[in-house]
Amino acid sequence: MASALALAVVPESAGVCLAEVEDLLFARDRLVSAVAARVERVHAAGEARAHGHASTKLWLRTAAGMSAAGAGRLVALAVELARLPVVRARFADGSLAEG
Repeated sequence: MASALALAVVPESAGVCLAEVEDLLFARDRLVSAVAARVERVHAAGEARAHGHASTKLWLRTAAGMSAAGAGRLVALAVELARLPVVRARFADGSLAEG
């Protein structure tokens, strides 16, 4: 679904785009929440090292093509969300945005 949406023609109407952007940003935060929960599990278990990577950050750089800064932010978010269960739940259910 995300691939189809990314390749779709952008609506001509700026108003439609505005509404779609709000929906997409909400969906992006739900995806980031799901990714962060899984990254935290990989990080806590040392799974990236078990697969030959020096760290979780380097695994993300290799596997996902992330920048060093982006991988670092994702691992930090994953660790913090695991440490803060109320924030994690609110982020996951959409009542708290990533920002």
